[in-house]
Amino acid sequence: MMIAIFPRGTGLEPDAGLSLIETLVLLAIVGMTLVLGATSWVHWREARRLSDYADKLTLLVNEARIQARASGSVISVMFDPQRRLFQTSDSRRSVALSEDVDVQAGVAQLGAGSAIAMLPDGSSTGGDISLALAGQRGIKLTVSWINGEVRRADR
Repeated sequence: MMIAIFPRGTGLEPDAGLSLIETLVLLAIVGMTLVLGATSWVHWREARRLSDYADKLTLLVNEARIQARASGSVISVMFDPQRRLFQTSDSRRSVALSEDVDVQAGVAQLGAGSAIAMLPDGSSTGGDISLALAGQRGIKLTVSWINGEVRRADR
């Protein structure tokens, strides 16, 4: 035997659940939220990947600068556009870029290729490296010729 907490016909009985319209509205809101969230997540992931490349290039240039000062010799960070590769002149360290990354390097022409030379006194030949993904803002790395310091600017 059930005891009724809310007497029938008083308008106090509990709801039977969601109506069809309420369920459809809820599904539409959840669907739009998922679409917007997935799109934002993809853009965030691509921007993070580009930022990782910029971090690796900054580290490569800074390590070359430290090595040049410690060894008393010139260490170059060379760029090979066909292989999409940045590497130090001693070939100990390198950063390879994927095909979808657009790179522009405004660096000195040293010998047979493009490079930023890190000098033993801490200065460098300087240069700019711009990285971008299609349809997105890019990152510009500027290597100072005075002190070899790398500055980063999001564009």
